[in-house]
Amino acid sequence: MNIYRGIGLSLMISGIPAAIFIFLLTRNTPFTALFVGISILGASMFLTPEEESWVSKDLSLMLYSEFSNIASLLETFRISSFNKFVAYGEKVYLFLSEGSLEKAPDEPPNFLISVLEGKTVLSLESPINREIIEDNTSFCSAADFVLVEKLNVADKIECAEGNDIYSVKVYGTLIKDPLRTAKAFGGFYGLILGSIASILKGEASVVSFDESENYKIIKVSIER
Repeated sequence: MNIYRGIGLSLMISGIPAAIFIFLLTRNTPFTALFVGISILGASMFLTPEEESWVSKDLSLMLYSEFSNIASLLETFRISSFNKFVAYGEKVYLFLSEGSLEKAPDEPPNFLISVLEGKTVLSLESPINREIIEDNTSFCSAADFVLVEKLNVADKIECAEGNDIYSVKVYGTLIKDPLRTAKAFGGFYGLILGSIASILKGEASVVSFDESENYKIIKVSIER
């Protein structure tokens, strides 16, 4: 792992705990959002691939720790398992809410946490953007390209489509997820797949997550 990605990983791991601490101490939402932004910046730096990308056991454990911090953030704000991925131009935002969110904001959100439709909503910018999927226009080809070729975080995938739902079986999954984030948005792989779907197909949600020792199955629904 090169120095650039190493710095990104450090920012990603440190940003969320700092955000939680600042919010609990001061209730200052803009300042809290700053540290969440630092974590997102770190994630974007980390997801910049090397020519020979690899994921070590130690790196996997560090990413697990980061997603544990996100799980703590969900617990802190009492957010449950409703998710919506929305693309705004080149960027994607993940909305996590305590109830189903019927309509996402028309513009990119300028809040970390807010109340929409009477529900508490947490907004996070995804580290996956249009540039990362390059010229892929098919969801399945883009998913394979990003997970297997570009980030090298899976050995292979099987992807199927039916009734506006994509089912992706990811083999050789190298990143483990805390149960809280896996249920909320499909964890690490759900974040990637939901973001890709929103870029190519429109608003999307991770609706199912199952795993075994050798693979994970994530289902992404396209909202019409």
